[in-house]
Amino acid sequence: MESKKAQAPRFLQPEATLLGDTLLHGVVLALDSKGGVRALPPGESPSSPVEVFEGECWTQSPVLAHAHLENFDAPSSDWPRQPFADWVRSLLAWRSEDSRLSPSDSAHRSLEELKQNGCGGVLAHMSEPGANSLPHERDELFPHLRCWSEIFEPGEAMSRELRELLQKTEGVALHAPFSVSQSVAKWVFQNQLHVSIHLGEHSDEREFLEYGSGPLAHLFEERGRPIPEGRFSSSVDWLEAVGGLRPGTLAVHCTNLKKEEFQRLEEAGVSIAWCPGTQRYFCRETPDFSGALSKPPLLGCDSMASNEVLDPMWEYRLACELVPGFSPLEWWTSLTQTGAEALNLTGLPLLRWEMGGHPLPVDAEAFCQWLSSEEAPGHGNLFPLS
Repeated sequence: MESKKAQAPRFLQPEATLLGDTLLHGVVLALDSKGGVRALPPGESPSSPVEVFEGECWTQSPVLAHAHLENFDAPSSDWPRQPFADWVRSLLAWRSEDSRLSPSDSAHRSLEELKQNGCGGVLAHMSEPGANSLPHERDELFPHLRCWSEIFEPGEAMSRELRELLQKTEGVALHAPFSVSQSVAKWVFQNQLHVSIHLGEHSDEREFLEYGSGPLAHLFEERGRPIPEGRFSSSVDWLEAVGGLRPGTLAVHCTNLKKEEFQRLEEAGVSIAWCPGTQRYFCRETPDFSGALSKPPLLGCDSMASNEVLDPMWEYRLACELVPGFSPLEWWTSLTQTGAEALNLTGLPLLRWEMGGHPLPVDAEAFCQWLSSEEAPGHGNLFPLS
């Protein structure tokens, strides 16, 4: 049987390309068969005709470090936002309805919307079986998907089946410190390098961890769930106690953390993901990220149960608006390059922007400032690199 010939490299020339923190004007991009892309240096000639894309600026595609693909059709605009436990009651009641989309159909619709809105890669917590879309649909529709099973286990025991499953996955999602027992969390952090967890999201969590009381405690009692043992004044203390205060951990939301708690996470090498759309949905006070961290957190979108839309540009523009202490370029780098590195995603598509006759900004700072505004043009299609 004859082996397949390696695909010849392609040479592409948008009007401008934003790679990293540099805006390149008129540079030819060399695309290899493995999905690698590089700017052709001066003096190197293309080995095949150059495909020209006039009036377009290309960028790295956005990466969202947190999402839930279920809940696409959740009627969450009518749900209570405070306390958090009341929102959870609404979510659980709706999930019991037969008329809702199945987790698989919801995941498919969520991935369609993310792709349409220019998202190149995403890490999702799978809190319902099947919420990763069907494999053949996922691979064709959204190949750069990380989907980790989410553990909600306040009891001390963990089944043998669950242990075996977790040993076969590239990463695990823990629901939250208040919903996972210390023994289960310790086992996960000892046996998995990559762990994502909702952490320090709201005052309900802080009260529950410190005193074992409050709205979340009442919800647990209603549903016959055990109250986790051990009291902690901070979710970061809990994370340290279970062995998760280390590189490889991704702390999600973190909207109720204090400056010193953020600094402990950063010093320990814990990555942080923030969902600005969810921040706005719950009308929460915005943390002083720029006063506590040396660089912006990664960005996420959560789900349609706690957001208006699944759109990385919505999250980006909100982040620039809510935390102006980091520049639009810093936020863009976090949304693209840093996000891809954190999730170990390679070969991501490029995102095409139609300039619509607008003059090109002179540099990366000006371009990202423009992207963060309402004046920015709509993006075009994702351009796959493999």
